[in-house]
Amino acid sequence: MIFKELLQSTTKMKTRTTVLILVIGLLHLTSAAANMNGDRSRSNNPSLLKSFSGDRSTLTRAAEERGLMININPNESGLIEVIVKSNIGLTLLKGQYLNGDLTIPHGEFNYYHPNGRLESKGRYDHGVKSGSWVRFDLSGNELSVREYSGMSTEELQEAAGIFSVARSK
Repeated sequence: MIFKELLQSTTKMKTRTTVLILVIGLLHLTSAAANMNGDRSRSNNPSLLKSFSGDRSTLTRAAEERGLMININPNESGLIEVIVKSNIGLTLLKGQYLNGDLTIPHGEFNYYHPNGRLESKGRYDHGVKSGSWVRFDLSGNELSVREYSGMSTEELQEAAGIFSVARSK
């Protein structure tokens, strides 16, 4: 019983963490863009993170308060495509989610520096980083490549022998 509650709690935490990663990434990029444009007034605005409560309308409203534009649209494959642009129209993030709550990233994700150049790119598989993730500097030069197994935290812990999952027969 305790293990089941712990697992449910961990799953909820992973969902919140995914959303927080998106919001924190947006905060970082918009702060950098504001500094790059010499606009320090945005740093006095309420934090996007503090104003986010987990639903799309709140995220959209909070982003607009920070001068961001967010396009959220279903695509042909049934995924929800999200494109975030800066106040000057540069793309900062482009990715897809499995659900309308934007809590499970799935597919290719691209993050961009405030100058519009690619910052990092990689793939999510049902909310878990998978395959090669590449990071780039402001000039577009490759900084690093990291390989991800595509396994969830629980799967990695089980594979490492940290704990095992009870299976039904």
